[in-house]
Amino acid sequence: MWEDNVVLFSFLAHDHLTPCLDLVRFVSARYPHLTLVTTSGNLPFFHCLRLPLALLFATLPFNPSNHGLPPDANTTFALPSHLATLFNHAVMNFLPPHSCHLLSELIADESLSLLFVIADMFLGWTAPVAEELEVFHATLYNSDPYAMSIYDIRVLA
Repeated sequence: MWEDNVVLFSFLAHDHLTPCLDLVRFVSARYPHLTLVTTSGNLPFFHCLRLPLALLFATLPFNPSNHGLPPDANTTFALPSHLATLFNHAVMNFLPPHSCHLLSELIADESLSLLFVIADMFLGWTAPVAEELEVFHATLYNSDPYAMSIYDIRVLA
């Protein structure tokens, strides 16, 4: 029997991971099979938290050193501010092809039915990937309405 699976993509910054984990706790009441996509360097952070037991982690092989970043730069948490742009470019160039492959593997898994994808607002490239794979997609906006209005104006300009 197939079980429904919800896949969550968070931007790799603690300010984005925390709201995503709150959403994991909320969604797990309705959909017990959740998969959070992250990097292997972030796993120690997650293992010290109280998260739903059914939460699975799908790890992407992101190696910060390959992108000119410090070896422990799996999030922006301890990253010097002058490396933030380099980090963002590295993540945005690295994640899409690996995530597309990961979603294809999850769809091929016969024990789970991929129900939908929830992705951080900075990971807009997940929407066309989900559409191509015929999976519902939702966006997680983790900012307040004022910040989002500024973001929307900047994006529309």
